[in-house]
Amino acid sequence: MEKNQRIIEFTKCINRRLNIFKGFILTGVSEDDKVQIVSELMTQNSEMVVIKDMESPKGLFHSLKELNGTQVLIAEEVLHKRKEWVDLIEQAVCSSTDSGDSWEVDYLNEGSFKFTGELIILTETPTDKFFKSEKNKYLIRHCFVL
Repeated sequence: MEKNQRIIEFTKCINRRLNIFKGFILTGVSEDDKVQIVSELMTQNSEMVVIKDMESPKGLFHSLKELNGTQVLIAEEVLHKRKEWVDLIEQAVCSSTDSGDSWEVDYLNEGSFKFTGELIILTETPTDKFFKSEKNKYLIRHCFVL
């Protein structure tokens, strides 16, 4: 699928708000493409909140807590960072396979909460590498990945 078609399909899926997913991940996105995708998504959904330039997992935790219940676009490469970053993303989008209950988002002594919004992540990681990486197994199972 060509790049522009992938972007169109991705934005359609997000706009349809597939109720079975709380997380949407678009792989193989260059920095130049990120600008175009963020602009397109913001045009289609003015209520979407973009977060970027987070300096720590604690900052991500507090951003997710503050923006709970909204559609959040993470315009930063968080999946390449330390395990704590990926853990927080997983906690926000994953749920129990048995009960369907959402996981609690928890960071050290900062408390916990259930994230009720939608999380959109853009990553430079090529699709094939994303699916082959063991560290992404929960994201693959609980997110719409394109």
